[in-house]
Amino acid sequence: MNKMSNKEVLEKAKEDFLLRDLSERTQETYLRVFDCFLESSGETEYTALTESHLRKWLLKLKGDRKLSNATINQYNSACKFLLKVVLVLDVNDSQVPNSKLKRKPQPSMTVDEIKELFSHFNNLTVFTYFTLLYSTGIRRSEALGITAMDIIRAKNDKDSHYLVIRNGKGGYTRNVELPDATYMLLRKYYEEEIKPTIVNITKEEKAGIKTMPLFPTIINGVKANSFFTKAFNNGRNSSIKFREYHPHILRHSFAVHMLQKNINNILRVQANLGHKSLATTEIYLKDAKLYGVKNAVSPSEVAKELCTTFYARAKV
Repeated sequence: MNKMSNKEVLEKAKEDFLLRDLSERTQETYLRVFDCFLESSGETEYTALTESHLRKWLLKLKGDRKLSNATINQYNSACKFLLKVVLVLDVNDSQVPNSKLKRKPQPSMTVDEIKELFSHFNNLTVFTYFTLLYSTGIRRSEALGITAMDIIRAKNDKDSHYLVIRNGKGGYTRNVELPDATYMLLRKYYEEEIKPTIVNITKEEKAGIKTMPLFPTIINGVKANSFFTKAFNNGRNSSIKFREYHPHILRHSFAVHMLQKNINNILRVQANLGHKSLATTEIYLKDAKLYGVKNAVSPSEVAKELCTTFYARAKV
């Protein structure tokens, strides 16, 4: 490759990002790592970087105990992208290997803890949002992007529905099972929270309603997260013992409860979670105490009970 200036290298990198549909977050991370890599090498030009520079930097990073192996692997991937894809250099992966990861158990909650947690959600918007997360296993970012058009009635069963998750992690689109109780909750939420805000609008504006996010008041999940943390802390004072209180725990709980109900649900769990590799989903087989769980209930069954309790509490 002809020698390029640093500006030209970065411009080509952005083109390569675009061709591979890398997310904005990944692009920002890679560009930041490129700068750190260049600075650590002692070189001034990107085109001077080699596999040897990367190997030395990885050894230096390994000596810094503040960085996890996962972070070091992320840096390694970014640098390999720079060397292999952007600069079109031959890189021997065996000379710059990824670090071995010590996988931590995925945190999850018991069904009783889920019930206790949700008993502290008194706001319809927040209750609907978190019920959707738990009963489907979708990510927070995916839930925030859902519109009315993404709720589809199944062709072979008019009483069943599913969600279309567009631009999920990795840019993939997938269908996700939608429990009946969650579907009815979404309808109630739409009628009571969304419809009242769209009166006295033009035909053009009304036409765009179905493409609007269903949770417009939850900006980047910040508001919802504060509700979640407060509810979790309230529950912890009573019966919730788990220390983890990030909303992502609902996704893990969905997977564990699905598998506790029926270990043969593994492929359904993989499809709902959007895992490319079954091996990723199989992690939950190890983390969950799947055997000896008496009277296990599925997330859809739990969601039905959660909704019934919520409606009674709200005197609906």
